[in-house]
Amino acid sequence: MDRDKFEKVYKEFEEMERNLLLTKRSEYAKDEDCLINFKTTASQLGVTPEEVCLVFLMKHTQAVAKAAMKSDTRLGWGGTGSIEGFSQRISDARNYLILLAALIKERE
Repeated sequence: MDRDKFEKVYKEFEEMERNLLLTKRSEYAKDEDCLINFKTTASQLGVTPEEVCLVFLMKHTQAVAKAAMKSDTRLGWGGTGSIEGFSQRISDARNYLILLAALIKERE
C-alpha cells in the first residue's frame, strides 16, 4: 500500500473513531464525568476502573483477532442498530485504549 492510500485509511479511521467516541460518550455517560461508567462498575465489582476498561478492551481485541483470521473479513462500518462492521470493532478497541489512558491520567 502506498503512502497516499495509507493516509486515506488513517484519516477515515481517525474521523470515525472521534465520532464513535463522542456518540457513545453521550449514550453511556450523561453527566460531566466521561469515565463514570468505568468507576461505577469498578465500585460495584470491587475492582479498579482501569481493570473494567481492560476487560472491555479485551472483548474488542478478541473479536478483532477472531475476525482478522477469517479470509472473508472485509473492512466496513456496519449498518444501523447493533450490527458492527470490522472497522468499527477496530475503532472501538482503539477508543478503549484512549479511555484507559484517560483513566490513568486522572489517577496520576
